Amino acid sequence: SDSDNANTLTMASWFSGSALGSIGSLGSFGPLGDKLNDLKDTVQSKVNCIDPNLIKKLTLQSDELVSERQRIDEEEIRKETVRDSLAEILPWETRDAEMEILVDECKEVILGLSSKDDTFQGPFVLTGGLPNTNGGGEEEGGDDDDDEEVENKKVAKDMAAAK
Repeated sequence: SDSDNANTLTMASWFSGSALGSIGSLGSFGPLGDKLNDLKDTVQSKVNCIDPNLIKKLTLQSDELVSERQRIDEEEIRKETVRDSLAEILPWETRDAEMEILVDECKEVILGLSSKDDTFQGPFVLTGGLPNTNGGGEEEGGDDDDDEEVENKKVAKDMAAAK
């Protein structure tokens, strides 16, 4: 009802004194009213003395942080744009005119990988990285490159020992 709204005090009215003024002069409450007036004036002066830059820093809205967030957002948008544009082309395609002469060769090599059984059999040892084994089981089939296989196992063993 309207009478409830009229009696409801808002926080903003605390500092303006309008809520207290609607009751009447606080001085009419004697020493308690004087104390309330003093407290109201003290709180209002303290709130007005807070440095706006401090508030910005505490709420992470300082000019430096706002510009840094904007820079990070712009960088992320740029990365997304590049990623999305690269997702539209096949792995062997390029948008660089100078590299266009390599497209056919790259296409043949990339497509040729799928016709080799070795592409899908492990262990896979990445240069400078940990080996990716096929679950630790025995390898299937014979491999003509026994020296390479021995070297791969040695690298895998050395990497495991380095942990």
